This record gives sequence, C-alpha cells and structure tokens, in this order.
Amino acid sequence: MVSFDYDPVKSCIALCFECSECGSQQKTKNFRIPSPNYDDVDNSDTYNDYEHLCSCCQKIYTITLHSSIYGGIGEIRDLDDANLVGIYEEGYDERAYYRSLFDEIKDEIKDDRKYIDLFHERMASVEGLIVTVDKLSENDQNILFPMLYVNMIASVEAYLADTFIRSVLESEENKRKFVETFKDFENVKISFKGIYEKMDGIDMFIFRTLRDIIYHNLGKVKGMYRDALGIDLGDIKELMEAVNKRHDIVHRNCKDKEGNDVIIKKTDVEELFERVKNFVNAIDAQVHPEPTV
Repeated sequence: MVSFDYDPVKSCIALCFECSECGSQQKTKNFRIPSPNYDDVDNSDTYNDYEHLCSCCQKIYTITLHSSIYGGIGEIRDLDDANLVGIYEEGYDERAYYRSLFDEIKDEIKDDRKYIDLFHERMASVEGLIVTVDKLSENDQNILFPMLYVNMIASVEAYLADTFIRSVLESEENKRKFVETFKDFENVKISFKGIYEKMDGIDMFIFRTLRDIIYHNLGKVKGMYRDALGIDLGDIKELMEAVNKRHDIVHRNCKDKEGNDVIIKKTDVEELFERVKNFVNAIDAQVHPEPTV
C-alpha cells in the first residue's frame, strides 16, 4: 500500500501512478479533499474513499484521503511506493476540470453518441475474458473472476451515469423535473438577487451534482430515473446483492462483514453477465424506444 502526504487545506488532489497489473500510466480525476473536523481537536480526522479504474486492464484501485488538523495522509491500496509517479495539489482547478467534462458531454449530445454501444463493447471484452480465465489455474481463477465480477458492476455504473447525465442535460423538461424532484436539492438556499446568476450556471451546477453521485447506489438511482426521466429500472434486488458483493471484493479483499470468504466462480460471473445485459438493455429500450411506423 502506498502512503502519501497532502495539504488538507487544498480543495482537491489528483494522482499519477503506474498500474501494478499492466504497467500503464494512470492519472486520476480530481478527488475532493475532506475538511478536518475543526470542532473536535481530539477527533478531527475525516476521510473519503474513492476508486480509480485502470483504463487499460480495468483493475480497481481504492484511494483513501484522511484529513485532520495535523495534516493529510492518503493511501492507495494494491500499489507499491515505486509506482506512485506524482501528486498534484497545485494547478488543478476543479471548475476547469468539470468544465472540460461538461464540454465533452455536450459534444457527445451533439454527436448523438449511444452509451449502450460502449456498454456492449465492455461486455464483449468480459465475455472473451471469461473463456480465457476458465483455462487458467484455480488460483488464477480465484483472483481474476472477482475482477471480472467487479468490472461488470462498473460497466453498469458507467452506463447509468452517462445515460442519465446526457438525458437530463439534453432536455429542458428533464432538467426541470430533475431539479424539482432531486431530494438533495431540497435544502439548497438561493437568495433572490442570486437567482439569475444561478440560472446562468444551472447546466454546470446540475452536471457537477450528477457527476458526484455514486451510481451503484441503485435505490437512489432508480428514483432519479423514475422522477426525472419516467424510466423504470425494474426489479433491482438481485443486482443490489451483486453490488454488495462487489463492495466485499473491493473493500474487504473478498471477505464479507463477518470475515467469511466471498468466492466468485465462473458460474457467478456468467449469471451476472446475463443479468446486467438484460438490465441495461431494458433501460436503453426506454431511453431509445424503437420508432413506430
């Protein structure tokens, strides 16, 4: 595990490192630095957990930021000190970061990009890897099948996020429904003289809010899709169980809360493969219904 120091007064931090699995160089997005609890000197430590998905081999890294009045300490699991390339606190403007992402998604809306295609590309890769991993030793299978399991949940999460953000931003009606129904906005206060300033930046405000949502929180996401888009995600019980198992794999090193081993076999991966494909296809059929003749 890599440990590093940072300034907890800064607003965000980005990291560069070499993937321990494939050796590719990775640059994370900007992670918000938690503020220390200044009201309790003896218990000032606060922390946030983040994840980074390797863009090449899909390995998931858990990154934890601890902030206290004595300083900031970060950790990257499953990584050696030699793999850490850089820590960037200066020169990373959070607004500029979100602006660049916002510009990207506006281009995607203009180009009518279909996120279902990206999802199926990822799933095709998983399908091929299932066959490959099945030929390996039992020890290798015990390591790699959980990674494929986690990767499929990440693919669903990416689809849900990209599709929802695009669907909200491309429609004034959807934007209004989202703002009026999103529970996190209920306590947001706007002064009367600041109404026009807030309206001028409403798209960016919505975008930043949607980017910060954890999309494997399926209960919350189901309500968002229903309220803003009128789309039913259907029965999510079994998929939520898979998300919980993913949490055990990523955050507890394949152990559940009681310390029992979480074992992922080929059949588990194949069952999840079919489940997530059917789940996403059913959603996309509502997002992009076939034209009627």
